[in-house]
Amino acid sequence: MSQKQTGSTRNKAVTVVLILAVAIISIAFGYWIGTFSPRRVQKIYFVSFQWSDEGCMLSIVNTGSDELIIDRIWINGTLIDSTQWECFPSILFEPGDQGDLYMAPSSMTFTEGTAYEFTVATVAGNSFCHIAIAESGFDFDEEDSVMDRLKEKLSFEDISYDTPSGNLTVLLLNCGTIDNVTIKTVYIYDSSSALIQVFSNPPLYSFQGWDEIQDLDIQDEGRLVLSVPDLPSGFYNIKVVTVRGATFDTDFAA
Repeated sequence: MSQKQTGSTRNKAVTVVLILAVAIISIAFGYWIGTFSPRRVQKIYFVSFQWSDEGCMLSIVNTGSDELIIDRIWINGTLIDSTQWECFPSILFEPGDQGDLYMAPSSMTFTEGTAYEFTVATVAGNSFCHIAIAESGFDFDEEDSVMDRLKEKLSFEDISYDTPSGNLTVLLLNCGTIDNVTIKTVYIYDSSSALIQVFSNPPLYSFQGWDEIQDLDIQDEGRLVLSVPDLPSGFYNIKVVTVRGATFDTDFAA
């Protein structure tokens, strides 16, 4: 074999050794990163429960190393409608943050001495469970307004737009579990979410007449007649905000 061929073979061998060495170092470094880098985990600690026959306030704290966002809540395996619970001060919990979950599910009441299983799920898909036994005698006091807001629910029965008059008629039904639902503000948005018009304290009329009414009791129906002249054909969104602060929205076509 010539010296030229011998040198070429030696160079190839050195190259292979170098490639293997780099690969081994890369694997080892990756293993070291995975082993020694701190893992960010989500964890919820259930601090306390406070009860009434109509609702429950649950205090929780993020004891994990990662932020978490509250997404869904189940009680005894029943998913609670998102309009029937709120989280204060925010659904976002940084590590160490503590907050309160207010729940007023219309499908159940809380009975003293009965055990209830609460499951709280985060946007990341993690779930945390806790079983608590309901106690009696708690009065929410200042939190009454929060619980009342969670009991409100408005259904959009029909929305129609009359081009000649420029009137948008909205039929509403109080399908919640509390009386005296009063409309405070109505917002109209176009399909790109641009605000078109705002109505403050719009008049509310009886379902089949022009008698003005102040609010809607349970199972009451009412009408909003909003002046939106020259509304082009297309798809829109309407948002209704009550005096208690509950928000309801839906899409409609004009």
